[in-house]
Amino acid sequence: LSLPAALPISGGGPPGPGPGPGPGSGDAGQILDHLVEVLADEETVLLDNCEHVLEAAARLAEALLGRCPRLRILATGRKALRIGGETLHPVLPLELPPPDAPADRE
Repeated sequence: LSLPAALPISGGGPPGPGPGPGPGSGDAGQILDHLVEVLADEETVLLDNCEHVLEAAARLAEALLGRCPRLRILATGRKALRIGGETLHPVLPLELPPPDAPADRE
């Protein structure tokens, strides 16, 4: 499931750019309602690469957490979402093998 970054998840001003149907034209509430319905019984959702859509990811996470009491969100990214209840778990970058290392295929 992919959600466009420009999609206004909750409040915060007018719908996205331009008139007409589609994401950003006022149907964000319907999309959020559908996500809540689908995720109501889920325990975990992954939001990956949030640094590229930080504000939208934070709005989505807050909206889902507020409406899905059992839900936990694992959000990855280089920056914190800065929402209530957020816990940070920094992960060190992976090291690459030296260029002359043999390629092990198991």
